[in-house]
Amino acid sequence: AGDRIPAVEHQGQTLPTEAKEPVDLDSDLGGTVLTPSYLAELLDQGRLDREKLEGSIRIEAAAPLQIDPRDHCEKEMLFRNQAFHEVGNWLRISGLESEAGQKLNGRLGRVVAAAAAATAANNNNTKGGRLAVEVAGEKKLLRPECLQPLADNERLHLVRLFCRGDRENGARSEIWPLKLVIDRPSEVCSFSSRVGVRIHVTRIESDRELNKDEDFENPWLSHLMIDAQTGATPLPWHRRPGAALAWREDGGILETKDICLLLCFIDKLLPRYRSEEDPVDVEKEVTQEAFEFFRMDEMRAAEGDEQERGVWWGDHGFNI
Repeated sequence: AGDRIPAVEHQGQTLPTEAKEPVDLDSDLGGTVLTPSYLAELLDQGRLDREKLEGSIRIEAAAPLQIDPRDHCEKEMLFRNQAFHEVGNWLRISGLESEAGQKLNGRLGRVVAAAAAATAANNNNTKGGRLAVEVAGEKKLLRPECLQPLADNERLHLVRLFCRGDRENGARSEIWPLKLVIDRPSEVCSFSSRVGVRIHVTRIESDRELNKDEDFENPWLSHLMIDAQTGATPLPWHRRPGAALAWREDGGILETKDICLLLCFIDKLLPRYRSEEDPVDVEKEVTQEAFEFFRMDEMRAAEGDEQERGVWWGDHGFNI
């Protein structure tokens, strides 16, 4: 009697009441969607192995992306001209002449809205052409000529990875002050290390308040942080990781097209991590040489199918 477990009813079906072995996720449950109460019951009774459950979730999170990163890359190439005054970039304020403005000279600010959007939000046509710039948490409308790019040795060209609750989606190339990024906690992308460039990922706050769990989901970030040895996403990154910055350890330029290329490389290999017939040989297929071959294939594909694939990689000037 001591070995008996109370019967559990799930979706109108009474499941076996005696179970001395953990439930097999693949066969015993047959891919059933578990309700929170039933899942808690299984875990409490010891019929479901917590580590195996978490591993299954991490592998599921590592399924190929639903939206092709190439499509997003093409949009950025078409609509973002990489000027210093683009939204998301940090700049140094200078040349303000008013008493209040002079106090801002020399300080750093981040562009949060382009000229047209900033004017509309302010509902003030007399300030047309100005940019909305956030300085120490306050928004200012400033003329472009009063915003200067950071010096080469104090700026970092990186990629912002948006979570679902952000105003944007996917990724965006941005320029940040080096000192604001490198001193924050970060983790190195496993795949990037194996292909020859160490890309760090640093969590940041979203650009607006997030209220729902799904707001923190970030498929691009979860993919980027997949473990090259296992094909699974590590626990800190597989569920609701939020927004983040991706940047090169050597301080070199990193752009959205570089992240898109790396994600496409990862996605190409993902299905084979679970294949018994043709598993990934990490030592041979996740290397700098293998990545170089993949990049060359992508460039040839874009050139040979220009009408359908558009301008995926721009001028093909990758940084990784």
